[in-house]
Order: sequence, then structure tokens, then C-alpha cells
Amino acid sequence: MTTTHTGTPECQVLVVGAGPTGLTLAALLLARGIHARVIDKSEGPATQSRALGIQARTLEILDTMGLADAFIDQGTPSGGCAGTPASETSSTWT
Repeated sequence: MTTTHTGTPECQVLVVGAGPTGLTLAALLLARGIHARVIDKSEGPATQSRALGIQARTLEILDTMGLADAFIDQGTPSGGCAGTPASETSSTWT
């Protein structure tokens, strides 16, 4: 674990984990004027993909932050379940 002092005001909340959840929490807290310090056991960012898609609930949360459209615009549709092309999936569940 690396420690970096950023010179920011004393933190009010300690966020453990610098993954998507921890960073989103820190951003939401900061938007409300609450200073958070984020710590993580890794020494740097991941070098490989940690996710292949965004779940519906995640998009709902991003939408409350005004970010959902930006993520959708930058994304690539998966095509369907387990990588099946959209043209081969049924729009009706049986």
C-alpha cells in the first residue's frame, strides 16, 4: 500500500478501496462538501479490465450524478446474453 499526502483538508470520511464503488462514494461525498480520503491495498491502477459491462442499477446511480449518458455514449453495446449478437436474441422471454 502506498500513502500520499495531498495537502487537502483533514478528511471526514475514510473510504477503503479505490475501485468503482469507493471512487464513486468519494465523488458523491465531495459533491456534498464532505472530504474523504481513499486508500487501497494496490500500489496503482489495475492494468487489466475489471468489468465488461455496466449493470442497470449502476446506470441509475450514474444518472443521478448526470453521468449516465456520457457512459452510454462511450460504450459499445454487448449484443445480448453471453456475447450473443443482438440479431440472434429474442426480445420476448418465454
